[in-house]
Amino acid sequence: MSIKKIFILFFFSFVLSSCGKKNPEVTQSKFSLKDDLGVEVKFDSFPKRIVSIAPNITEGLYAIGAQNLVVGVTEFCDYPPEAKQKTKVGGYDNANYELIASLKPDVVLITVESTNRPMYQTLQNLGIKIFVLNAKNVNGVASMLNSLGKLTGMEKEAAALSSKLLHERDSLKLLSETKEKSQCIVIIGTNPIMTASKTSFINEIMELGGLKNIYAESSMDYPTISYEDITVKNPASILLPYDTTKTDKLKVEIDELSKHLSVSDAVKKNNFIVVDNNVVFRPGPRVIDAVRIIRNKVK
Repeated sequence: MSIKKIFILFFFSFVLSSCGKKNPEVTQSKFSLKDDLGVEVKFDSFPKRIVSIAPNITEGLYAIGAQNLVVGVTEFCDYPPEAKQKTKVGGYDNANYELIASLKPDVVLITVESTNRPMYQTLQNLGIKIFVLNAKNVNGVASMLNSLGKLTGMEKEAAALSSKLLHERDSLKLLSETKEKSQCIVIIGTNPIMTASKTSFINEIMELGGLKNIYAESSMDYPTISYEDITVKNPASILLPYDTTKTDKLKVEIDELSKHLSVSDAVKKNNFIVVDNNVVFRPGPRVIDAVRIIRNKVK
């Protein structure tokens, strides 16, 4: 074989082998992305070490397949179960900043609510890069997933998941509009009684689940109310998000509500809709699961 032919064969072999590989200059190129505060956050490459300071963000990272990038989570990040094995960096108000810094994160992901806590300024003072996410409704969850995809290089996976989520939401919305909704109160907390208005995440879940929030028009996001006022409004059902593993405490809670709201239709018909609070209160990838759980329990 001539030297010329050997050179040609070598050249084409090199070209073909190169076509099957990702260009490292493309995958590692610098980029910037605006967070939900409108702050432009710059990256030299896709983050390889991420600390998540919110359960819904952690769930989102796992849902798009970026779990291997997660090096730290909060003590509340318990889903999926594998997330419990990640290094715990504390809670919202008692974060271990030394531990977070020792993990050498490329970015720390937090919610808008956490920007009002000391954590936000402390992380900034430590020179740790922060990216803020704000999932307030189903659209917000889809937006969060897309942002996580862009941050981690899992853009296609995130886009597919967010598109599926919005499609399912739209289908459930059409379904909920064809039936009369049950007049309902959601109990966020007791002593005092706290509920939620239409500005809250849970309100959209209720509407899609076939429930009409009797406190939707309250001027506050999470108003404190009285048993007397609830009795006057006379809900047909009571949505009670709770830690369903604590059966004894749950029974005490239901007995207390039943005693004070004994004349309401909800109590007369024993129409308590008990759901896992970790599912319905987290604006994350399980949002449609939350809707379906409620729909299956609505009488």
